[in-house]
Amino acid sequence: MALDAARVQLRPWQAGDADALHQLVRASHAPLSRWLPWCHPGYGLADVRSWIDHSLASWQARSAFPFAVVNADTGTLLGSAGLSRFDVAQKIANLGYWVGAPFVGQGIAAAAAREAARFGFDDLGLQRILVRVLPDNHASLGVARKLGARYEATVPDDTRHGDAPRDLLVHVLTARDLA
Repeated sequence: MALDAARVQLRPWQAGDADALHQLVRASHAPLSRWLPWCHPGYGLADVRSWIDHSLASWQARSAFPFAVVNADTGTLLGSAGLSRFDVAQKIANLGYWVGAPFVGQGIAAAAAREAARFGFDDLGLQRILVRVLPDNHASLGVARKLGARYEATVPDDTRHGDAPRDLLVHVLTARDLA
């Protein structure tokens, strides 16, 4: 049964999320690894714990705001969304999101991305949010467009997805677009 996107909840990561995150990443490795360089075959519990520690430290430092995406009714982990790469002077950040393979196609990524963007505009005072997507990641591009983000530029991929240099499509979202 599909989850009503209105039942999607964002919260900061917690140490107790380690096992659920590890299981979700392992169950989603094939589709995620194509887009996310950190999702490699050897991604283990130590990587998960390191990510959660990094997430907690990022919240403390106010340098990034990674969220666990959960089912509001059951607490089941569905994926992740967050804001990173802040430019405080220009009030800009990047928005990222992913959903575990068992939950794809239910509107969860769009609901989570929308809530993360609202947090950025309402709580952090951002003026622009960038969504940087590989051109062949049609699902992620669809989420960006659902949010109202507009294409702005094509830039080199500085995270190196694979061996060959690739470009990223940059879409921009403002609070007005999100409304």
